[in-house]
Amino acid sequence: MVIPNLMNPELWTEPRPPSPKPEKTPDREFTCVAVLGTWCDLKNAKNLLEAFALVRASRTTSRLQLVGHDFGPEGIAAQWARRHNLAGGVEFIGPLSNFEVATLLEAADVLTHPSREEACGMVIVEAQLAGTAVIGSASSSGVAWTLDYGVAGALTDVESAEQIAGAIVALADNPVYCNQLAMAGHQFAKDRYEPFAIIARLEESLRLCIEGSNRRPTSRSDS
Repeated sequence: MVIPNLMNPELWTEPRPPSPKPEKTPDREFTCVAVLGTWCDLKNAKNLLEAFALVRASRTTSRLQLVGHDFGPEGIAAQWARRHNLAGGVEFIGPLSNFEVATLLEAADVLTHPSREEACGMVIVEAQLAGTAVIGSASSSGVAWTLDYGVAGALTDVESAEQIAGAIVALADNPVYCNQLAMAGHQFAKDRYEPFAIIARLEESLRLCIEGSNRRPTSRSDS
């Protein structure tokens, strides 16, 4: 039995359905957000920055917003990106509060989550609840599970900057499909992370554990 983490109850008081995205136009700004926290190989920000440079080559009005302690204007990520000429169109925002992240996600077109592995990617669920499409790793079991194996979000090979870029451009060029993914993710998150349903599963799991313990045979050392 898999029991996901509880989400912030504030997200359930007024669910935010996906808002209609504008139709494709050559100069339409397309906003990607990545909430990565730290600059490390696991979070895979280097591949994302390389991918976004490829995106900008054909969609010059696109922008990437990076959030996390190492992603401020003068942080490790910004310095590395400038050294490698990969800072074009990138906003190095730095750390934000939970409310600020939620607001940013709601305004974005896509959450791009290049992390190589996640157990339970909370920011992915937050994006789904905000009505924002998500791109994540096809090889990370936790991410794939959270995106319903490609039904509630787009899966790609995050080891390849070209594949990440292709996934972003595919959604940028097809706003109808992007919105469909956002809607599917929103409904999926509502169904899976409904707090009372999770509490019921926790209670059932505890009940089964107690029953199993009560049925355990008494050993000689217990007598």
